[in-house]
Amino acid sequence: MHSAYSLAALIISRTLSGQTLTQVIAEQKIHPSINSAAIRDLSSNALRYLGKSTFIIQKLSKQHKRDQEVDALLHIGISQISLGKPPYAIVNSVVEACNTLNKGWAKSYINAMLRNYLRQKESLDNLCYHNEVSRYNHPTWWINELKQDWPDDWISILTANQTHPPMTLRVNRKKISPDHYAHMLDKEDIGYSRFINDAIILEKPRSVQTVPGFQDGLVSVQDASAQWAAYLLDVLPEHRVLDACCAPGGKAAHILELSDADLTALDLDTKRIKMTESTFNRLGLRARLIEADACQINTWWDQNPYDRILADVPCSASGIVRRHPDIKWNRTPADIVSFTKTQAELLDALWNCLAIGGKLLYATCSIFKKENTDQTARFLQKHRDARLLPLMNLSEKDKQLLPNDQQDGFYYALFERNKPSRLP
Repeated sequence: MHSAYSLAALIISRTLSGQTLTQVIAEQKIHPSINSAAIRDLSSNALRYLGKSTFIIQKLSKQHKRDQEVDALLHIGISQISLGKPPYAIVNSVVEACNTLNKGWAKSYINAMLRNYLRQKESLDNLCYHNEVSRYNHPTWWINELKQDWPDDWISILTANQTHPPMTLRVNRKKISPDHYAHMLDKEDIGYSRFINDAIILEKPRSVQTVPGFQDGLVSVQDASAQWAAYLLDVLPEHRVLDACCAPGGKAAHILELSDADLTALDLDTKRIKMTESTFNRLGLRARLIEADACQINTWWDQNPYDRILADVPCSASGIVRRHPDIKWNRTPADIVSFTKTQAELLDALWNCLAIGGKLLYATCSIFKKENTDQTARFLQKHRDARLLPLMNLSEKDKQLLPNDQQDGFYYALFERNKPSRLP
């Protein structure tokens, strides 16, 4: 039977071959005796510190032939040691995992590598510190992009990306007030802090099954920066609303928690539509669900304009890499070009569906300006009937929320559609 370490090694190996970490973990058949949270933790931390562990492996290994699963075990071992876990217990666990992976030949190699790292830890860590990829655990192109976009903030962004993300709850105001829910947490002796709007940040992450009221729809797990969307749209009960890229349904659900609007939730993929439906069912909400390509408006739009449109578009996800650490290693600069093309197509198509005087909120979980402020500038240049609005309770700088200990990176731009000016 696999151990947590051997399963994590298999997951890392497949993830670095191009699959998403979330997808690979979901496909694993995990024995009930193994802690699935431990597997996710081992895998995520190995990917968070992949730059450092790769650097150290290259410094210590004289082998020319690489084995993905053996390397994955080394990534796990080095990351766990770097996090301050008991070093010799880690070495033993990693070495023993070779047996269940049928890599018995690698036991002495892994043992020697990890013990060599422990002997030379101070000098090797110092070398890592003076190499940007191993110090910040991001690929070179990503670091350079942040230096260009955020010359004063790139170090703090990269530092935040190497930490565990906060676990933030969104209170469902249709069922309970934030004050009453906070009282529930007090009674359960669960540590938390209050943040913007309906956000409550737990001091320690926990399984959703143990979050008070989660199964009853009192709260959802949603990062604080993502919770701005429903407020910024300024939805009224009589409004006809479209969430054009809705899955897994968190922002659409939040809109319905704040207003009894007529909401249509649209997504391209059947599985993602089912995820959204599941979200609505748990929260006791109703909306019109449509499986369709938002760009192909003739296949789904009834020609009745929307008062509000949320365009939470596909993007690099560069603002949430601490939640999905595989992203920074599997993304390429070519992906950014592809995303910006898709974003432009979605914005241009959805603008046709917006009523005069209506508002469209453009949102990404990216911190790259090519996907954000550059995209906004392009849109305003092309659509002369569009006006960029100030964001409620957010400063001009805060249109781009940067990752920190309270929130993920996120970008918002709110457009209002005006009547086209008459030609002279």
